[in-house]
Order: sequence, then structure tokens, then C-alpha cells
Amino acid sequence: MPLEPDEYILIAGLPRSGSTLLQAILNQSDSTFTMPEMHFFEQAKKITDSLQMSRIEVLELLENLNNKWNISTGSLAERIQSYPVNSTIDLCDLYFQLIDQHHPLNGEFRIGVEKTPGNLFALDELLNRQSNFKVILTSRNPLDFANSLIKQYWSPDSILKISRLWNQSMCKINELKNRYPTRVMVLDYWEMISQPEQAFGSAYRFTGLDWKKEYLSDINTKTDEFVIPLETEWKAENINQSKVNKSVKKCSLSLKQRLLLHRECFMTAFSVGYIRRYKF
Repeated sequence: MPLEPDEYILIAGLPRSGSTLLQAILNQSDSTFTMPEMHFFEQAKKITDSLQMSRIEVLELLENLNNKWNISTGSLAERIQSYPVNSTIDLCDLYFQLIDQHHPLNGEFRIGVEKTPGNLFALDELLNRQSNFKVILTSRNPLDFANSLIKQYWSPDSILKISRLWNQSMCKINELKNRYPTRVMVLDYWEMISQPEQAFGSAYRFTGLDWKKEYLSDINTKTDEFVIPLETEWKAENINQSKVNKSVKKCSLSLKQRLLLHRECFMTAFSVGYIRRYKF
């Protein structure tokens, strides 16, 4: 069933599992516009565990988003400034107000795409409170996920933490898919890179957009036939590239780390029905 006008597609799930690629492909449609990666709920959690914030806390959150992630919050911050000092503000409503600010003036763009993997654990509340969006969650085999994640400068500092992140995320992905089967889709990284036309075609159909195989023409293909997205502007703007270049880890998992990862992740993969994609 096609989406109604002025709705959203939210992308969340595991980091390093193709969410940027998916966003780039969805952005090929003439009906979509994309927002910067907001890290909204990740930053909010650093201030409070509640979904209700005081006016002062909201202004702190907006300032952090502006300063750290270069998210334009000016007009929204001005509006919040005018609220009574003792106001309580709902974060779910605030999130959609923030991404509304990025809606182009051109009315042709009817669907907004916002991608932040870390929003995964806020989706329950968003889905309960808002009906004007659908969600695509990205997943990845735990071994490939860990091998990719451990090379990032922001990676957790142990395989145990990485495996627990995979377990928690996959359990949440499975829970959301079962609870909201018509509003939540799960797309696996391996499907995106091995069968891109089928995978992205299904994502387009799920969101009510018209799929064209020509949308794949703007992605690069490596010699091993893995497809990767062209670098997007928001990433270049929001990441300190010099810090990345100095900090990036060039490493791969040892046998001991692989065994630990399997020990921690196998039963979760089995319980959430991911075992057919599991790699040893």
C-alpha cells in the first residue's frame, strides 16, 4: 500500500550493515529527500533516559546536535526558547519537528529518509506514537559485522562488547519485525551486495516508491562484485576525516576472537531465525 504524502522512511539497525548504501539508493527516487544522519536519540540518551525532556535539556540537546553533528537546529531552538521555563517536551514529537526542518520547499519531494542506526532502540516509542512512517532495519552476519566494525575508529574496544551489540540489536530487530510486520522491513547486507536489484526493489515496493533498475547505476562495483555507495555529502561534512585517517584500525579478527564471537552470537542467531545467514 503506497504511503500517504509527507511521510518518512526511517533506516536503523546494525551499524556497518549497508544503511548508507540503502539511503543512497532510496535517494535516487524523485519522490524522496534525505536528511543528515541525526544521531538524535543517541545524543538525547547522554542527557536523560526519559522521553520527556525539560526545556533546558532540549536546548542542550539541540546545541549538541548543532555543534557535534552540524545539524541545523536554529529555528526549532528559537521556538523552544519561547516555551515556558517549566515546559515538558516529548522527544518523539521533537524528532519529527527537527527532520521537518530539512524538508525541501519543492513539493515534489513527498517522502523523507532519515538514517541513524542507533535509533533502533527508540523505534518502539516512535512506532507507538506516530503512524506516518515506515522503517527499514539493516542486519549483517556477526562475523562480517565484527570484522568491519573493529576497523572503525569509534568501535567498541573488545570483541565481547561487539558481540553483545550484535545480540542486542538482532533481538530488537526481530522483535520490531514481529510486532509491526506491515511497517517494519528487515534488509540484510548480504542481500544488498549479492542481489542488489532484488533487495532494493523489495525496499522500494515496501515503501510505496516506484523502482527502476537504473537506480543502481550510481553505485560503484568492486572486483569482488560487492557494491558500495558513492560517498554522500553529509558524511564528508559531519565526520572529521583527518581524525578518521589517523585513528582507523587496520586489523582483522584472530581465531580466538572469532571463536569468542561465535560463542556469544550463535544462540541469538538461532533464536531470531538468522541461522541460515550465519557464517562460521
